[in-house]
Amino acid sequence: AFKDAKITCLEFDDAIHGLRTSSMHCFEGPEWQHLKRGRESFAWGPVIKADPLGRCGAALAYGLQMIILKAAQVGHSLVGEDEPTCALSSTAVCIESSYLIDLRALDMNHVKDFAFVHGDISFL
Repeated sequence: AFKDAKITCLEFDDAIHGLRTSSMHCFEGPEWQHLKRGRESFAWGPVIKADPLGRCGAALAYGLQMIILKAAQVGHSLVGEDEPTCALSSTAVCIESSYLIDLRALDMNHVKDFAFVHGDISFL
């Protein structure tokens, strides 16, 4: 289940016909211990979803923490067309930043699922 609070974003690379890592994010260590609220194990892992418009991805972790992975550019390649390493498709997404939303601070408890609402950009 989400023992190590790490997220790795992968993408399919047509050049090698396989997966490659596009970004890695770590939410553990002394500064992140409060996320687990003293618990060592959880009944289920994180709920992970992607925004249908490609603006971001999100993970509901430890029941009350929302991790947002914001996309740098929607629908554009990570490298320029004139660069020799241009192996990505036109739909590749680069993660610009990641941040955490403490749902308890918003008076939300026992969150089981979430959805992206069409047209809402308040989370970005």
